[in-house]
Amino acid sequence: MRSQKDRLRAGAELIRLVDRRRQETGMPELGSNVVRMLLDRELADLERSLTPQPVVTWRLQ
Repeated sequence: MRSQKDRLRAGAELIRLVDRRRQETGMPELGSNVVRMLLDRELADLERSLTPQPVVTWRLQ
C-alpha cells in the first residue's frame, strides 16, 4: 500500500498530464471524470483520517 504522500504526488502528476493534454487538444473537459474520481478519493481519505474513531473499552465481569 502506498503512503498518502506518494498517492498525492502521483495524483498531482496525473492532473498535470491531463492539463497538458487539455491544452494540446483544446478540449477543456478531457479527463474530467478521472480528475473528479481522484479528488473524490483523496478528499474521502482525508475525511476518514480526520474523523474521530470510537474507542471500545472492555469490562471483564
